[in-house]
Amino acid sequence: MKFTSVLKTTVFALVALSLVACAKDPAQEVAPAKVADKKEAAPAPAAAKAEAAPAAEAAAKGNLAGDLIFIGSQVTGSHTCKFTDWDGNLSDSKTLEESAFSFTVRTTAMACDFEDPKPWTVKLEKHLRSDDFFASEKFPEATFVSTAIKAQADEKTKATHLVTGNMTIRGIQKELSFPATLSKGTEGFKANIEFSLNRKEFDIMYPGKPDDLIRDDVVLKLSLASK
Repeated sequence: MKFTSVLKTTVFALVALSLVACAKDPAQEVAPAKVADKKEAAPAPAAAKAEAAPAAEAAAKGNLAGDLIFIGSQVTGSHTCKFTDWDGNLSDSKTLEESAFSFTVRTTAMACDFEDPKPWTVKLEKHLRSDDFFASEKFPEATFVSTAIKAQADEKTKATHLVTGNMTIRGIQKELSFPATLSKGTEGFKANIEFSLNRKEFDIMYPGKPDDLIRDDVVLKLSLASK
């Protein structure tokens, strides 16, 4: 076999191997969240402040259930994890646009690859709690509080609303806006939310192994319903 033929065969083999080794990026399949520094809300009128106490008292009971899932990926694959200890609340309002929802997760409690645990799953969970990622010892909680819900249909994502709110991870607070499919009726409140978020917005900078770099964008999938 001529040298040129051997060279071509080798090149094609390397290209094929690289295509197999590089797993797809799940963040490319969902809409990205719009991220900005937190904006301070305008002071509420006196009448609104007087009505806030009952709403806050009702929200404290934790009236939401569901799943909070995040998917991180590197060059060779991805990991699907969910928080297993969290509280969620929905305000008592007549319409979705007047409502607000929030949740608080304990970053020490998570289950990774929960549908198909691997021998290294426990090690992965420990690493996610370390300073490389959530820094759970310093920042045991991550939170989200919505500040606006706007009816806004999106044909591409099939979302019905645009949600804006403040998310805090590792003590860093950012304002996020993302599409959501929301409903509120006789069967209660339901929310299906899926978007991508750049982890570096919250100072999660760990690059991963030189031959298996971690991607910046993480997918968040939230499935919420009133209890």
